[in-house]
Amino acid sequence: MKYITHFVCLLLSIQLIAQSPQNWNWSNKADDNDEVSIILLGDTNIQNRENPSDAFQSILPTLQAADLRFCNLEGPLAGTSSDPNEADVPHKFSWKHSDPKMVEAFVAGGFDVVGVANNVTYPYTALQRSLAVLDENNIQPVGGGDNLAEAHAPVIIEKKGTKIGFLQYACTVFPYEHAAKVNQPGIAELKVITSYRPPKSLDKPGKATVVQAIPQPASLRRMQEDIRALAAKADIVIVSYHWGISVTPTPVDYQRAVGRAAIEAGADVILGHGPHTVQTVETWQNRPIFYSAGNSVFDWWKARKTLDGLMVRLVAKNKKLQEISFVPLRRDEGNHAILYPPNSETGKAILTNICKDKHPYRARLRSTDTEVKVFDATYEEKIPILEKMWEIDGLQKPESVVYDAEQKVLYASNLGGDQPKDGFISKISLDGKIQTLKWIGNLNNPKGLTMHNGFLYANDQHEVLKIDPNSGKIIQKYPITGAVFLNDLDVDTDGTIYTVDSDGQQVFRIKSGRAKVFWQDRQRGRPNGILVEKDRILLTTTRSSQLIALDKTLRLTDVLQADIGTGDGIEPMGNEDYLLTDFQGRIFYFSSMENLHTLLDTRGNNHTADLEYLQSEKMIIVPGHKTNKMQAFRLKMP
Repeated sequence: MKYITHFVCLLLSIQLIAQSPQNWNWSNKADDNDEVSIILLGDTNIQNRENPSDAFQSILPTLQAADLRFCNLEGPLAGTSSDPNEADVPHKFSWKHSDPKMVEAFVAGGFDVVGVANNVTYPYTALQRSLAVLDENNIQPVGGGDNLAEAHAPVIIEKKGTKIGFLQYACTVFPYEHAAKVNQPGIAELKVITSYRPPKSLDKPGKATVVQAIPQPASLRRMQEDIRALAAKADIVIVSYHWGISVTPTPVDYQRAVGRAAIEAGADVILGHGPHTVQTVETWQNRPIFYSAGNSVFDWWKARKTLDGLMVRLVAKNKKLQEISFVPLRRDEGNHAILYPPNSETGKAILTNICKDKHPYRARLRSTDTEVKVFDATYEEKIPILEKMWEIDGLQKPESVVYDAEQKVLYASNLGGDQPKDGFISKISLDGKIQTLKWIGNLNNPKGLTMHNGFLYANDQHEVLKIDPNSGKIIQKYPITGAVFLNDLDVDTDGTIYTVDSDGQQVFRIKSGRAKVFWQDRQRGRPNGILVEKDRILLTTTRSSQLIALDKTLRLTDVLQADIGTGDGIEPMGNEDYLLTDFQGRIFYFSSMENLHTLLDTRGNNHTADLEYLQSEKMIIVPGHKTNKMQAFRLKMP
């Protein structure tokens, strides 16, 4: 019984930790008197809660810190049938509307505006009951009303002198008792026409037809007229759409057509929802289209498996959008919305559909520790420049260099000549003076170097060496059975060693003193450089010119960049920016936007091997393997 009690207490404590309120640490606090912060959430459904006020408890401080809050109200506050077998939407089996009491969740969350134009705000009698509940609680609805004019009317809210306007439309509309008409209540519809064409190959019986969906021209014109009229009155125009296909990771073609038409008419931000999963983010005319922000809190039982969404944040200043960013969101076992850092394992999983999208108009995204910042697809990011500090000669095939912060010295591995045991490690000062050429000698072919917990680790052909820098003694050797020629290596935070066997086209892992093959790919093209991160390992390849991300758990690979030449060294700069070297003489800057920029090109004159980056000094040190030189550069941002 004692153990059961302890187990229950443990579960409760874990649940309390998971549900602890989050006040998200945005990089821009928007504290100035003229800065307005706006939070946008996707599909939101509150029902069957004993205490609706707790629905947003985990993100409540974040919501409260914003100046303005909006979400799509997926499920009218209209009351529901007491018969469990009777659906509140006849065409949607098992759907239930929400009890009017559930409005307490939106009041507690501080929501100013909610969108009501969606497929489950049906029939219009349910819409009318829900509108009355929202009105009683001072929450403004957009996208629905007692007639066509009201349904298409915007909501404009002024905050700190900035007027923010909202419109919402649904492309997912039932053919009757749903869309507003001149004298009939309903929602604002953006009509989409679906056609089915024969497949191109008519000689293949049973082949699927071609489905085409396009916005109806008259409906699209009406929408654009609404947006132009709003843009004349508001400083910032946010247009929201319920569209797409459920649980589909990519937008349907009509979503792109509608979103772009809206921006061309004057919309500043497009917020999509309806697919109940996160879809890509694009930009059009330098303005963002969030095709699907997924779910926030969503109580309907059939949606308990679609847990992911985005919290979108806008910051306006001087009546213009200054910054656009978002944070991954996932509901926990208690159905509470939890925000995750973009670079966390969960955060990366939520953002998979966005990060893997290679559409030419996909937004440029910069991940930080707290949020993903959105830039235009054509945004020209700031590229650092290199300023040469010093150059030394007299080394013997220097391959790798690493900085020892405690000793305040650089260690450089030298392959030496062509004789056995003529390799060595040198000690070099930060100002480019060789202190001891052969500090540790009698080595075979020392290559990769790294520091961990005050010890120096070195690859030496078929074994890994652990060296005490204070004595210069090799205190441990890890022989790697099956290694052909070890190259670069790195050590994880827990002391696990990962070493690259380039010629064997594999990576070994040394854990608890035992070496085993961790990953192998004969087709990948000779791995070289390695960088161990929390959830993944980055590898450069010399023959296939790739920068690869290797998942630590699944051991699956993803190509991040496919044109890095004879890939060699890799060093982190922070915020998922990296420095890479092409052994033939180039230094690259690989940004978190996944852009590759050439900082130095000395091909034909010098080689650039396994570099070191000292972030505190903004200093890059690069060995020149075949020239017997080593160079240092200052890295400066323009």
